[in-house]
Amino acid sequence: MDLISHHGMTVDPVEKVLRLGIEEFILNQGSIESKPVRLIACQNVKVRGNAETIVPVRSEIKPGFALGIIQPPHTPKENLMIASALINTDCDIPVRVANIVPKAMNIKSGEVLAVCEPVTKIIHHNEDLSGNSHEGIKRNLEIPALELGHLTEHQRKAAREFL
Repeated sequence: MDLISHHGMTVDPVEKVLRLGIEEFILNQGSIESKPVRLIACQNVKVRGNAETIVPVRSEIKPGFALGIIQPPHTPKENLMIASALINTDCDIPVRVANIVPKAMNIKSGEVLAVCEPVTKIIHHNEDLSGNSHEGIKRNLEIPALELGHLTEHQRKAAREFL
C-alpha cells in the first residue's frame, strides 16, 4: 500500500526527511514559509469495501512549491488509509486510498483527503544512508518496467541501460 516503503524509502518524521539510497528529500524546514497544503477530492468516488482505488485530488490553494509528500490529514477519515507518495504539485495528483472495512465508503468532491508537505531541499550523498544496496533499488524499479510484454528486446535493452 505505501509506495514509499515499497521502493525502499524511509521517512523520518522528527527530522522531516525522506531517504532513498544516497538521496535525502528535506521536508518543510522551519526557515521556509511554505506550509502544508490541503488536498481535496476532485470528484465523488465510491471505494468498495476491503478495496483500494486512486482518487484524483487538487491542492486547495496554489502550494508555492513544486515537490511534496502526501500524508494523511490531521483528522483522517475513519477506516480509510492514504498512501504516502512523493508528488509533483504542478499537475493533477493521484492519491491511493484503501478502505479497510467491508462496507463501501463515499468520498465527496471537495472533501479534504490528504495534506501535502513541501520538499524544500534535495541532498545527494556519496554513500547509501538507508542500508539498501543501489542494485536492490535499481532492481525494484527495473522489474515492473521491463516485464511489460509490449516492449521489444531493443527497447528493453535501452531501458536497462537507462536504469
